[in-house]
Amino acid sequence: MSFASIDFILFFLVVLLGTIVLQKAKSNTPKHVFLLIASYFFYGYWDWRFCFLLMFVTVTAYFTAIFVRKKFAFVAGVTVPLVVLGIFKYFNFFISSFAKIFAGGVQEY
Repeated sequence: MSFASIDFILFFLVVLLGTIVLQKAKSNTPKHVFLLIASYFFYGYWDWRFCFLLMFVTVTAYFTAIFVRKKFAFVAGVTVPLVVLGIFKYFNFFISSFAKIFAGGVQEY
């Protein structure tokens, strides 16, 4: 879903109106659940298979927040999202950089 598309504008309006309506609730839980579902829909609109990865990171963050006073939970809560980000966003960059370096593709400037 591109930010410059009609689909995004409609999605944004629905989420905005839903958030405004749920703002009047006594608890923030319905609003948080609505925004979580909207986030999954937005991410899944691009490629639904990555929703499982997002669910893994969400569950990890949720349970580490519950047990944050324990050092292992704190380290896991920071490390797991960073590792997932590093693999899925920067893996190809590092692989291609190392391949250029070891193939003699380093250029002098």
